[in-house]
Amino acid sequence: MAVVSPLDLPEIRLRIGDYLSKPDLAQCICVCKVWNESYLPFLWKEISVTSDSVFERLRTLTPERIIHHRELVQVLSIVDMYPGKYKAIYPRLNSLTLGANLPPARERISEGDPTELIKRNPSLTRLTLTHLNVYLLANFWKEVSNLPRLQSLKLSLTSIDDESHIRVFWGACTNLEVLSLMHFNFAANIGVDSRLAFPKLHSLTLDLVKNFDQMKQLYFIRQCPQLKELVWHTECPGQGHTLLAEDIGRNLWPHLDTLSLGCNISDEALDPIIKGMARIRKLDLLRCRLGTLSFQSLRNHFSTLAKLILWECPVVTSIMLREVLCSCPLLEELKGGYILARDAVDGGPWICRSMKTIHICFIFRNDEQDLQPLIFERLSHFVQLRNLGLGGWVSPVTKGFQETLDFRLESGLGQLVTMKNINHLSLYRTTQALSEEDVRWISSNWRQLEVVSGKLNHRMAICDALENILRERGVRVG
Repeated sequence: MAVVSPLDLPEIRLRIGDYLSKPDLAQCICVCKVWNESYLPFLWKEISVTSDSVFERLRTLTPERIIHHRELVQVLSIVDMYPGKYKAIYPRLNSLTLGANLPPARERISEGDPTELIKRNPSLTRLTLTHLNVYLLANFWKEVSNLPRLQSLKLSLTSIDDESHIRVFWGACTNLEVLSLMHFNFAANIGVDSRLAFPKLHSLTLDLVKNFDQMKQLYFIRQCPQLKELVWHTECPGQGHTLLAEDIGRNLWPHLDTLSLGCNISDEALDPIIKGMARIRKLDLLRCRLGTLSFQSLRNHFSTLAKLILWECPVVTSIMLREVLCSCPLLEELKGGYILARDAVDGGPWICRSMKTIHICFIFRNDEQDLQPLIFERLSHFVQLRNLGLGGWVSPVTKGFQETLDFRLESGLGQLVTMKNINHLSLYRTTQALSEEDVRWISSNWRQLEVVSGKLNHRMAICDALENILRERGVRVG
């Protein structure tokens, strides 16, 4: 009786295909006809192409070849001055990203127009656009509005340059579930027609949108009653944030549980916003002055908090972050700020055992090096951790202290053997002195590691040699 190899079973090959990289898939399709039929759809499922021809590996991704395999493409990302070259019907296409690294030549604008590409693919559910000002005309937005399944629209580093196209654009957004405008510019400060409704919109990002003043942005936010996630970054605080707090207090958005704010909002302005929310799962405060008042209100959300981002928040203290680690059982992501080593070890146990990302500075006095192993021991309980960062912005009050952990075996690094899922290690803006032994330990024990940011050793020659060890294992460093 012949023995059947598991790889002879099509259902097994299909399972394996989900875990193979692009280079592995390219090898598999060359094995035999059967494997070619099994793995070719995986190879062409997600395609990313750039017009920068200096990369030899991308030269084979011509528009003609992509169009030839169009029936297999589900996710397509094109960075090209002339995205119109790829126009075709892609029967299974659900996600399209278009960007341009340079403006197109004036005489070739019609060739690059992606409007026809949009028109031919009504199956699209996600559309992302970057640096495409010249193509975002009224006809383009009319075709976008005709996409029957479009759920997500994200625009960044681009603009609508003609005032007459703005109303057409907003009309194209009325059936969306996700809308993101980042570093976006309108031709005129018109605002959104109050007669328009956005009943499905649950995720909204307004990040440094120009020619769309703060009050007009707030009026638009009020037209989105189903919001669950709001990212609102303006150039400066203003009346809009005061009124936002009042609207939250009136339960205008009953499902809102994710909030991101920026621009130096005061402790007094943040407090009613945080206090008024029925539930907070994710809170991101960039350069905000979260202080005693608003932190007291935040305590009421510790039982549900899963993500807390506090980059460059000057009033946040070491004691506050220690309390977060000791009081938030569901916390999965914590970024920003610092903890003094003595505060960290003197507090109770860190109960957020589902932590996947942590990026904070641990600060030591010169006579506190004996605390290094104790900090490593506490970190070792984060067995699900994928991203570990130890540097970054630190409050001026910590000047004169030694910055962050000494990432060496002799200081306790070996205790992190429990972290089997580490994907990204950031030592950026820290001073380290790792040895070859330390780096080989990292290479051997963190098999999922893909990226190391920052310098492994303050001596350049040693650092280069250590980086080469990681590169040999396929880790990106720098």
